[in-house]
Amino acid sequence: MKKVSFLIVAAIMAVSSVFVSCTKDDDPAAAPTIQALLKGGTTTGFTELTELTVKVGEPVSFQVTYKAEGKIKQIDFKVGSANVDGFPKVSDKGDFKSKSEISYTATFDTTFVTAGTYTYTTLITDQQSPSLNATTTLTIKVEAATTPLEAAVAFDLTYTGTSQSDGKNINSTYDVKFAAITDATTGKISVVTTGDKFVKLTAKADFDAITTKEGLKAAYDAGAASGIADFTVQSDAKFAAVYFLSKSNDVYYKIQMTNLKFNPGNNVASFSAQK
Repeated sequence: MKKVSFLIVAAIMAVSSVFVSCTKDDDPAAAPTIQALLKGGTTTGFTELTELTVKVGEPVSFQVTYKAEGKIKQIDFKVGSANVDGFPKVSDKGDFKSKSEISYTATFDTTFVTAGTYTYTTLITDQQSPSLNATTTLTIKVEAATTPLEAAVAFDLTYTGTSQSDGKNINSTYDVKFAAITDATTGKISVVTTGDKFVKLTAKADFDAITTKEGLKAAYDAGAASGIADFTVQSDAKFAAVYFLSKSNDVYYKIQMTNLKFNPGNNVASFSAQK
């Protein structure tokens, strides 16, 4: 009877041992984790973000920590489909401090020279459970740098007759020429460019909306050239401000004709220009 009891107890212990072992083996391995910290633009310290907006030329700092339950097999970090310099990092190649390391932090800086949206994808592969991995996507929106226009400068052009030997009808800095009096009765004149083109803006709101050098260049490059007739204006009560863009020696200007005084032999057109 004692022999039978011993065998039963032994059998129960064996079954219990198998049950415990199977339970531990069946425990699902925890998936790796990624903590991505970013700093740049208006942020003053590292922040856990998935999206960041910066300007061209502003530095961006990444601090990415990868953790796995077991050994890390490989870390991939891509911008678009291209590997970021220094990645992938592979355990078998000794990229980690030790092959048993289960946590790794990568810190680096970059600066963008072109506006656009850049998508960074980071991937960690667990060496113990290759089927497990973790992926995080970071989006960096890079906006064009903005440089405010300089203060406005006023200047006058004087038209004294058909011959302009005094040169007072031309301002080469802004590429503007008081070209002719087209109607001596009403004081109607024309203003022309001596360079590539003028771009006329029909609304004051469009003119006022240009506040940066980058915006001025873009508006000029995209604008259609205006002819002499488009810049015909009248003096006195009939005067209406004219808004246009010009380019001289690779410098862009936005110019407003602020006034026109018509006096035979001494006709003065007044302007205000910003670059």
